[in-house]
Amino acid sequence: MLGGLSKECPVFFIVAFLSQLQVLLASQVSLNQIRQTHDQLSKYATKNFQIPPLEDSNTQNSPPDHDEKINFEVREPKNEHRSEDSDIKHDFIGPVDGQIRKKRTTSGCPDPTRDTLHSILGQSFNPSIMVDRRSDLPTGTLPPTEYRPYSNNPKRSSRKNLLLDLAHNLGRSKRSRRGQTDPFSAALPLPWECESLEVWRDLGTDYYPRYIREYECMSNQNCWYGHYKCKPKYYKAKVLRRNTERCAPDMSLPAEIRNNWLLRDIGIAIYCECGR
Repeated sequence: MLGGLSKECPVFFIVAFLSQLQVLLASQVSLNQIRQTHDQLSKYATKNFQIPPLEDSNTQNSPPDHDEKINFEVREPKNEHRSEDSDIKHDFIGPVDGQIRKKRTTSGCPDPTRDTLHSILGQSFNPSIMVDRRSDLPTGTLPPTEYRPYSNNPKRSSRKNLLLDLAHNLGRSKRSRRGQTDPFSAALPLPWECESLEVWRDLGTDYYPRYIREYECMSNQNCWYGHYKCKPKYYKAKVLRRNTERCAPDMSLPAEIRNNWLLRDIGIAIYCECGR
């Protein structure tokens, strides 16, 4: 039996060696596949996710020779939709239909010349009741101060019905009787007449024209035997007013003044009438 075993022993060792060699070859193939897969994954991750490749295990565990310093820089995001206008500032005014409004900042609004303002008003400028300069006011009617609407030497005037005035004067004597005055004398005001004062109103430096002539009714003046009162009758006129708040364009005006002047209507008292 020992002789038979001695004959079969080399065969047994050969079979065992071949089996172990097969296992080693299989494991070696698996390691190669694992390494190839690892290399492919590392290349893919480095290319698509900006991940640095893994270092060798020997260098990872080695202590650094010196203290490492971390340097970083904060960069603002690039504004691809930046406006070319340097004088436009983007301000968040509020949610308006989901959009952002732009606020334009201006350096100032230049003043136009007087001739330009005069030409803009055109026929609306009435020289009989409008004056731009204080020196152009009639003599003796200069306002005592810059902003008081009363003149130094007001003129008295009355609005009369000329036809009725002539009818009362025809065929009647203007001589007064003994101790009495003719009620129909032309020297007396008619019952429907209202006396008024001519004044120049100063609108200020922010208006063109600056001075406006109008008539003021006498205070507490009654007419038609006390049943009615004298009230001013207004006329609408157009003037230019400076925009002191901001340069808001008025598209109804020419381009040279639309940024800082506005066209406005004002009421001018042209006479006093008898009414309720």
